[in-house]
Amino acid sequence: MNLRIVPLVQILQVNEWLVRKSGEDLSAMDFTRRMDDGRGNPRGNSYAWIFGHIVDARYLLARIIGLEVESPYTELFARGTPHPDASVLPPQAEIEQHWKQISTQLIDRLGELTDTDLDADSGRDFPNRDRTVIGGLSFLCLHESYHTGQLGYLRVLLGHPPVVR
Repeated sequence: MNLRIVPLVQILQVNEWLVRKSGEDLSAMDFTRRMDDGRGNPRGNSYAWIFGHIVDARYLLARIIGLEVESPYTELFARGTPHPDASVLPPQAEIEQHWKQISTQLIDRLGELTDTDLDADSGRDFPNRDRTVIGGLSFLCLHESYHTGQLGYLRVLLGHPPVVR
């Protein structure tokens, strides 16, 4: 594996573990529940939406590093999309299946990348202002870590023990 991305791959691997642990023992209701603003108005995103969004972002990362894959969730979980009714959210097992599938493909492909691959233009603009593949990888690792933390926090708000004690 290219030494330039070893720390980023480690972040993705730790996130895999954190996401898996944060989803343990959630009921279907926990999975789709949105917290409210204290007056009964749903606010924020459900665990399902955040998890689906993370999976969708891993598909984007996979495409940036050359995998020809399409996310099944882009329309449902893309940035800025409104939170849908709980009845249209995929079940936890389905999202987990896509998570495992894209994660395996992603880690395998990351192990093949050369310096030339990492320095290539990603074709995208990222908030870190680095259009290279490694710049996109760096930003998307940060993005995923941010949302992984949200899942852990949401887990506690839902009444479950924290992932890391």
